[in-house]
Amino acid sequence: SISLSSLNLTIYIQNLNDNPPKFLIQNFTTLYYFFYPTINTILYRIHVIDKDESILTYEIINDTSLTYRLRTSSNSSELILMKSVNNNHEDNLIIRVWDSKIFFSDLYLRIIYFQYQNPYPKLLVQTIDGYVNFQENSSAIKLGQLSLHNQSQYSYTYFQLISHKHFFLKYVSNNQTELYFKPSHQSSLVNFQIHIIPITLSKPIPEILFHNRTKVFFPSTIKPQTINIHLWSITNEMLNRTISLIININPNTTYEQFIIHNLPLIRQNLAQIIGVHTHHVHIYTFDLKHNQIELLIAVARSISIRYIHKKFLYNLLKNSTNIFEKILYNQCQSNPCEHDGYCINYINLLNNQYEYLYYNTYERLIPKYKRNIKCLCKNNYYGEYCQFKENKQSPCSSNPCLPMERCIESNSTFYTCQCMDELCNYDDIAIENSYECINTNSPTCRGKLKKFSPIPVSEK
Repeated sequence: SISLSSLNLTIYIQNLNDNPPKFLIQNFTTLYYFFYPTINTILYRIHVIDKDESILTYEIINDTSLTYRLRTSSNSSELILMKSVNNNHEDNLIIRVWDSKIFFSDLYLRIIYFQYQNPYPKLLVQTIDGYVNFQENSSAIKLGQLSLHNQSQYSYTYFQLISHKHFFLKYVSNNQTELYFKPSHQSSLVNFQIHIIPITLSKPIPEILFHNRTKVFFPSTIKPQTINIHLWSITNEMLNRTISLIININPNTTYEQFIIHNLPLIRQNLAQIIGVHTHHVHIYTFDLKHNQIELLIAVARSISIRYIHKKFLYNLLKNSTNIFEKILYNQCQSNPCEHDGYCINYINLLNNQYEYLYYNTYERLIPKYKRNIKCLCKNNYYGEYCQFKENKQSPCSSNPCLPMERCIESNSTFYTCQCMDELCNYDDIAIENSYECINTNSPTCRGKLKKFSPIPVSEK
């Protein structure tokens, strides 16, 4: 037999739920320095999360030359340079963090030193304006190509965007870089400032610079350059209440000159005629056709965010021929709808498609669009142009509604009359006394009333 009192027994207890500490930085991250840092420079702050809240220990396990050291705190560590850098080279480090010397994690870190010696070039574009469709755009919007003064002199260009959650860069080629915007919410106007450092290289840009695990550093004396971005939202009501102005361009005026110099004057004249502030006149896109340009215009009311109906705009502008050649608010003059179908027209913005106008340091986004028409069919007719008819009896067969109304079959004996004029469905729009209603057929339009009455419902 053995006496228990004579045994030296050590018992180890381990929690099976213990977790190793975890680096917040991605493994195999590269730190790319475009200069030689001085001794005692903090190269990077390394953060760690430990669910067990243990005491952590950090070490560099492969730095035999003692070029670096770690200065640690509770859940982070600073990587500090201890020896001078005198030439272009790279170091590969393995940094280990211990959890009470039981569990550990390793971080593989690559550090590249490259002395940039070329002059820092200057960004060309400093302001970007434009209208975008936030409502239908869940994907990123391309804001155009970044460029430099004397861009043609450079074969290889690189742009470093200072971190911004709404923007990112896409590198298309060695001298072509595109800027993208990621909408996060709908807003009538968004303003941003982004900061970029451009450089030029004498040889192809290292692929590592384009990797999302690469952190790029420049001397503190180099200040980022700024681009101011102003984006307005195109709403559905804006599209539905748009008129089109056709304007002749002077042969001696370029398209760019017209947009930069003439367009603000046109906007001011329109605001004066309509009686609103210039900020409420939105010329949100345009299209050059031969020697004419089509402007799409929507005007907000001065007392609300609602937009003025295009028929009112037509009445106010139809005699202002000194500004434009032609005004269009309806593309249904040639009505393609058959069997008394009612034609409506609408503007369709092409999904995430823009043209880009560049003029000196200014860039303008121009949404691409096309015009579509739609036929609202009556009396059991259907098809794109109401060319087909269903063979059944309907309470709408006798055309019981007024000319500007559409008969909606409720069941085999009941129907309702729905106004087909765009104006009729807005019973909460205050109409200024100076506006004249040109729709005389609709029972809900009564000249200079302050408020529209509801849509009438008929039963038979």
